[in-house]
Amino acid sequence: MPQLTDRFVGIRDVSRRISLSRTTIARSVKAGSFPAPVRFSATCVGWYESEIDAWIAGVR
Repeated sequence: MPQLTDRFVGIRDVSRRISLSRTTIARSVKAGSFPAPVRFSATCVGWYESEIDAWIAGVR
């Protein structure tokens, strides 16, 4: 669940942070093993940083 002070991060930042390619992230989202991105507008898609942090914590 996103926090009020949560930062919104794009695919480039997510990819860099978790060391997975864009393609692997897309496949993981489709498989349900990675959080789905949030669409804020027609051209703005990304993730809440807290969801990425939670995913990283769950993987380790």
